[in-house]
Amino acid sequence: MNSTDNSQKKLLLIDGNGLAYRAFYALPPRKAPMGFPLNAVLGFTNLLLNAILSEDPTHVVVAFDHGAFVDTLMKFQSFNVQREEMLDDLAMQLPVIEDFINLCGIKIFRLPGFEADDCIGTVASKASRDGFETIVVSGDWNLCSWSRLT
Repeated sequence: MNSTDNSQKKLLLIDGNGLAYRAFYALPPRKAPMGFPLNAVLGFTNLLLNAILSEDPTHVVVAFDHGAFVDTLMKFQSFNVQREEMLDDLAMQLPVIEDFINLCGIKIFRLPGFEADDCIGTVASKASRDGFETIVVSGDWNLCSWSRLT
């Protein structure tokens, strides 16, 4: 892309689960007056809005896990061995995060049997072939931290 070409399509791919986890553990616990936890919602919202404002994408998609198939989990059991169960305070906030994303008019992407990073890799590869500058935002270092594909 040259400096005079402003028509470049730019896709911002967000790892919804990865950023929600990162926000949940990065911020101190916060609760609404009725006791509902808010730290993941607040942190995710800040991360998403900052990414959109700094990158000015033409398209935004947030990918979420939809549960891996049992045979896939068994194949990669050693990879997932360090994972802990999701805490209830985080699980309660995921639907609120998804509601916020929907209210912003941003598409959510998930496929049964696949984790968010699987979806992100597939979409990023296709988008790159279709001429998009593709930026992936994730807290998962196995996926990437903040990378660009062109």
